[in-house]
Parts: sequence; C-alpha cells; structure tokens
Amino acid sequence: MTDDFVERLEQQLGVQATEIVGRDFRSLHQHFLERFFQSAKLRTGRWVSDGFRWHAYYRGHEEALSGDPAFELYMRQAVKPFYMYHEGRDRLFDCTAPRWPDVRALHDDIYVFPHGMDWLFSASHEGAPSAYEIGPFFATPYPKGRDRTGLCD
Repeated sequence: MTDDFVERLEQQLGVQATEIVGRDFRSLHQHFLERFFQSAKLRTGRWVSDGFRWHAYYRGHEEALSGDPAFELYMRQAVKPFYMYHEGRDRLFDCTAPRWPDVRALHDDIYVFPHGMDWLFSASHEGAPSAYEIGPFFATPYPKGRDRTGLCD
C-alpha cells in the first residue's frame, strides 16, 4: 500500500521521508514538545493551545517570527537531515531533501525541524492562500532550564 502523504512529499517537494513509529515516535515527539512548547505548557497546562500546537505562537504563549520574515529565515538555514511532523495525522517523519521544502504548499499543519532541534518552522492550514494568512512561524527553543516566562526548573 502506498502512503499518499509520503508520495506527495516526494513528488511535490522532493523530500525523501521515512515514518518514525512506536517508541521512537513517542520519545522524539515528547522531546519536540518539551523543546518548542515549554512555555505554552507552563502557561496553559497543555502542550496544545486551542486545538493546534502552532496556536502557541499565534496566541503569544511562545515567541516566534511570523509571516514572510519567518519563511525567509527558514530558507536561509543550512540544509541538513530533518524531521517533519504532520499534526493532523499525528505522524513524524525522518527526512532529507536537496533544499528546505516549502511546506506551506501543503495547506496543512506541518512542523519542520533539524535533527538537533535548533529551530522549528511551522506552517498552518490557515496560511496563504486562506483569508486568515496566519503564519508561518519560525522559532528557536528557549535555553534549557528556563521557559519564556522567566520561570526556572
């Protein structure tokens, strides 16, 4: 059986993707949440804000650059192996590509981050060409041991 999302990544964006499943998925997904959504969790008590993780950036629970400046900064990063998280399908992929994929074209809630989790690029289903044009967002994790509210562990 062909995976339509993986096939779409390859055909539309030139991304080679292998799904991460089971214990590896759970572990990596938890690390992703702790790395990029720590303040949202502390402020709201949840990893997900109003139904979507990217709402943490939109609602100001986390700091991020948004719009065209976010996309431009994302495209300037050195290309290396990366992870892609598809929020709607709750699936995580280990990926390679010759250049960063423009995941905005997928019109879905997609998060791209290098293996070192040095930064996060997220595109939402509310991005262009929707009437809302929310996002995309580019964020870096806050230093370990502190969240963006200034609280310490």
